[in-house]
Amino acid sequence: AAAAAAAGVPEDFSDIERYNIINTAGMDKQQHLMLVFFACNLPDKPALDMDKLLRYLKQQADRLVENDYSIAYFHHGLSSKNKPGLMWLHRVYSDFDRKYKKNLKALYVIHPTKFVRIMLNMMQPFISSKFGKKINFVSQLHELERVAHLSQLNIPGSILAYDSTLNVPVAAAAAAAPSGPPAVFGAKLDEIKSINARYGVPTLLVTTAALIREKGMDEEGIFRRAANATTLKQVKEAINANQPVDLDEHRDVHLAAVLMKAFLRDLPEPLLTYALFDPVMNMTDYTDSPENIATVKALLAPLPPRNTAVLQFIMRFLREVASRADENKMTESNLAIVFGPNLMWSNSQAASLATMARANSFTAFLIKHADALFPEPEPIS
Repeated sequence: AAAAAAAGVPEDFSDIERYNIINTAGMDKQQHLMLVFFACNLPDKPALDMDKLLRYLKQQADRLVENDYSIAYFHHGLSSKNKPGLMWLHRVYSDFDRKYKKNLKALYVIHPTKFVRIMLNMMQPFISSKFGKKINFVSQLHELERVAHLSQLNIPGSILAYDSTLNVPVAAAAAAAPSGPPAVFGAKLDEIKSINARYGVPTLLVTTAALIREKGMDEEGIFRRAANATTLKQVKEAINANQPVDLDEHRDVHLAAVLMKAFLRDLPEPLLTYALFDPVMNMTDYTDSPENIATVKALLAPLPPRNTAVLQFIMRFLREVASRADENKMTESNLAIVFGPNLMWSNSQAASLATMARANSFTAFLIKHADALFPEPEPIS
């Protein structure tokens, strides 16, 4: 492996990949990229080169660490036959230096056992207090669903079966259930009543865009930085309860940016619809040509009117943001990395780095050619 790396030859991880121990899974509900580890897919120890597994884990993490990301570790299925040693776990923590830890926002440990809790206590001398605060124990999948999109995780059947045997406390189930239909976040586009008459889009989008246009166009990393999680939750709940919210009061332009992304990600069906996912994935040519612009226009033509209105509003606005990239560092490609996974996802396959890359390429094309693809909006009913 060392010789191959020195020669610039990528290491062959096909023997690791076939177990599906580690994969990427789109974004969680805080718009963080997700890395998923399934302990149940670890083979018995003699069958697996643990040093190579660590190199593979780092290779997968390398693709994510430039952005905010989270890790979901599914503990069910770990046994004495496939359990990594404590020294290996210490190596994982030690080898994952600041490059990996600084943008890690959360480590979710799903279905933890007493062994896991004891192990983490034993590792306390080696774990920083800052890292320790990122660890979240998740007893059941319904709890994980509050922070992640379970349909995107490609959870093995053995884990689903195990989770179904666990009793969901009545109080927890009641807390997880919505108190009423959402007004904005999580609502269907055509059911949102607060619509801006000029653009034909939810008022929230016009409000957040106006605030960013006024105070955030030159803010470095706009749309990439996170907002305070507690404030975000409170504001979303207030908006969904039709309570008045003055975003200016929070004095955080990044909150407005995160709300815009969260609105898209919380849609029951992606803005570009499930029907367009495969056609977008099949596109490979994104050269700047009239023919490609015409092809994309034709691809977008079947979108419902409200979806088209929202898409053109956001793409034209992001084009404005990208025009200030010298100040805010958000080029079309950087904006696409943030918005691509929030515009499209599949209802039949788990997200992967490959599908995310294609979604990002398509989104970058939309932003770059927004003026040609989307005319000045006309009011719609």
